[in-house]
Amino acid sequence: MSGDQESGPPFTSLGEDEERKVEVVEEAEEEPRRRSTVTWASILQEAKKAGAIDAPAEISAEEFRDMKRDTVTRPSAVPGMTGLAAGKKHHHGLTLAQKRREAQYVSYDFDVQESTVYLSSRKRLKHSYHKRAEVASWFIVFFVGLFTGMAAGVADVALYYLVQLKFAIILDPLSNDPADVYYKPVLLFILFNGVLVTIASSFVVFIEPCAAGSGIPEIKSILNGTRLPGVLRAKTLVAKMTGVVFSTAGGLPIGKEGPMIHSGSILGAGLSQGTWHYMGKKADFLEPFRRDSEKRDYVAAGAAAGVSAAFGAPIGGVLFAVEEGASFWRQSMTWKSFFGAMISATILQIITGQIIPGKRKESSYGILQTPSSVEFGQFRNANTFAPPTIGEIPFFVLEGLVLGVVSGLFCKLQEKITIWRMRFIPGSKPLRRWAEAIFVSLLVSSVGGGFSVLFSINNYACSPKEQVVEFFNLTSSTVYNQSLFPPSEYMGELRQFFCPSGQYNEAATLWFQQSEAAIRQLFHNEQRMKMGIVAVYFITYWFLACITYGIAVPSGLFVPSLCTGA
Repeated sequence: MSGDQESGPPFTSLGEDEERKVEVVEEAEEEPRRRSTVTWASILQEAKKAGAIDAPAEISAEEFRDMKRDTVTRPSAVPGMTGLAAGKKHHHGLTLAQKRREAQYVSYDFDVQESTVYLSSRKRLKHSYHKRAEVASWFIVFFVGLFTGMAAGVADVALYYLVQLKFAIILDPLSNDPADVYYKPVLLFILFNGVLVTIASSFVVFIEPCAAGSGIPEIKSILNGTRLPGVLRAKTLVAKMTGVVFSTAGGLPIGKEGPMIHSGSILGAGLSQGTWHYMGKKADFLEPFRRDSEKRDYVAAGAAAGVSAAFGAPIGGVLFAVEEGASFWRQSMTWKSFFGAMISATILQIITGQIIPGKRKESSYGILQTPSSVEFGQFRNANTFAPPTIGEIPFFVLEGLVLGVVSGLFCKLQEKITIWRMRFIPGSKPLRRWAEAIFVSLLVSSVGGGFSVLFSINNYACSPKEQVVEFFNLTSSTVYNQSLFPPSEYMGELRQFFCPSGQYNEAATLWFQQSEAAIRQLFHNEQRMKMGIVAVYFITYWFLACITYGIAVPSGLFVPSLCTGA
């Protein structure tokens, strides 16, 4: 008989003493919530007598809650039973502050409750109900992809026109009297960027702190079961997308790819749940998707749509959600996520390709060629370049080693800065975080403007435009797809900046640009830039990107990493 009990199911009956312990503990947990007149002391005294807990009856309610936080809940013999009687107490030697910090985080319940009541209720549902739920799930991922692509497209269009306005104001003094305005463009550059970053940081500090950073670590945590309040709210989406437009336009060494992924996840969570807390309403037809497991799946689908919008890679978006994000994946979500990712990439191409000037020629209206929200131009045909030789392999290896060391140093320095920032500029001090973002913006703009002026002395940074113009004039459409990135757009990114007519300033071409435009110059400029300018740009950009990541603005790391490597 005992052998049968040991090999039998874990759900066994309890004796009278055990049942009494369960009742006492449940009363101890539920009574304070009902705010009855029973005191904590009486409840704890009963629990102590029953042997459910071994705690003195005279402890306070706060101490009792701290004791409950130290209790690790383990599987119980009673279905649905949790709390003090269900598991053993394990003290990990944490400080009170650490215990309180951990108590702020709770987990999602991804397990489906397959109780008798649940299974019987599922059996009573008609087949048409399941068909409607399946069709609704496809519509959900469609709208997730649609709105993610629209959000990315609107952000790209707003960023484009904001940057055009900024440089039109900054470079206007140079066109009027370039001989007597050395300080004007630099001051306007610093001031304009400072205002834009201040606006971006205000959305994070004063509206929604969860909008800071890329949001990818938070989304990974949610997909792995950690409930983070505020990360998936609509307010976070507004602060994220608005903030990333202003912070990127403000000239910070950041990217907008991470925020795109976070935004897609927010849309996946919101559209699948169909609840609007601010209006106090909810969509009843989305009731089947309001389980935590369903929410997890659509958050992952939204992340895939965000990756697709950021990089123009629907397959890559699905792989990101499977390999990097979710710890559990349903096979049925693979095609749904891919469908939503394709919709997201297509909508982004339609918006950016037909609205942003310079993305298309007038004769190519309707052609979908923009790969993603990040545009680095198209390389010349590989047949026009000499193939690599075996003698170049050691240089490739050396380049990989050097950049690997640089990346490791970046991570170590970022770790030190983050620890310092947590100590002196914590999230509980919003004004400090706001001031830090403004200070970093002024520092980045001052360094960029200062080096641009410094290298302009004796026309050191000046180079003729003839070779660049000749390259585009001699390049046929079979070698260089000019409809994808027209020469006029590329030539418009060359900055004259105190150089004589017919020449451009190499330093200003790198600093008085968005990071994506600087990468295009490094990729496609056939004229070799001066080693001193590139070396200074590499060191300063690497350091500024390191201290920028972590301030109170929405930001990503893909573009800074690519720019540093280029």
